[in-house]
Amino acid sequence: MKNIYLSILIIPILLCCGCTQNNGHLGALFGSWTLTEIDKDGEIVEKDKDDTVFSFQSSIVEVAWLTEPPYTTEYRYGNFTHEGDKLTMQFQSDDSGHSNMYKAPYWIFFPQDGKPIIFDVMTLKSDRMTLKLNIDGSDYIYKFRKTM
Repeated sequence: MKNIYLSILIIPILLCCGCTQNNGHLGALFGSWTLTEIDKDGEIVEKDKDDTVFSFQSSIVEVAWLTEPPYTTEYRYGNFTHEGDKLTMQFQSDDSGHSNMYKAPYWIFFPQDGKPIIFDVMTLKSDRMTLKLNIDGSDYIYKFRKTM
């Protein structure tokens, strides 16, 4: 009887502790990151903070945006790769004919042409990330804090 009670306690604990990806390596990007600031050529771009969240899992990135009233959430999905100091995101082009959910998030100035978006990873710590993207000769700096 004692073994049954012990099993009832241990099995749920083991089930909750098992989280693996990429052969057990979660990676530095795994989880949710809140966009806290965007700079364009050294000047802060006016935007509401904390309204955009990036979630990275496996090779998928989800970008969620809490829109202005009536406060709905808009989602965008793409693929990503992270190698060294480069982070590449791939979304569909604006004219791809696909649902909006696969197009690049326009509200944070991402190009809409469907080409890979290649960031320089300036900082990637346990709770902070800074990415740099050059768009048409202007440098955009995206600053994030990890939320999960």
